[in-house]
Amino acid sequence: NQIVKIIEFDSVKPGKHDIQWDGKTESGELCEKDVYIYVMKARNGNRIFTYNPSATGNKELDIEDIKYNEQDMSIEYVLPQAAWVCTRLGLKKSVFFKTLVDWEPQEAGRHILKWNGWDKEGVIMFAKDPRLAVSVSAYSLPANSVIIKSSKKPVYLTLFSSI
Repeated sequence: NQIVKIIEFDSVKPGKHDIQWDGKTESGELCEKDVYIYVMKARNGNRIFTYNPSATGNKELDIEDIKYNEQDMSIEYVLPQAAWVCTRLGLKKSVFFKTLVDWEPQEAGRHILKWNGWDKEGVIMFAKDPRLAVSVSAYSLPANSVIIKSSKKPVYLTLFSSI
């Protein structure tokens, strides 16, 4: 938990406003691939209002309807909201042999993962084994999280649309 950028305004009139962040730190460097949240503070006279979504999220999500396509060895699932995700493969009543996604942030919606059918070491081909088990675990990200997938080019994000 560290501050990467502060965007300040001297005075803002009541109403709807767009605030944009270019995905850069205070020093002008592109932020690393990760999840970022924003905290907003507003002052009205002596009163200070704070919006801080960091305490939201981290709830286990129920991922229903996980589909495995044996033909192209793909796994499909739908996330009801943005989440940290772990996807593992193994055999029923046994251990997991392969981790496809290791607690990475993913946006809400449909996801399709391709797999080569082999275990982690490339020794055991178990893609067509009838005992194949697919596990998708997910924990929700804080509200309004910003997921940066690459730090190669700037991104411009509207962070908040009404004050």
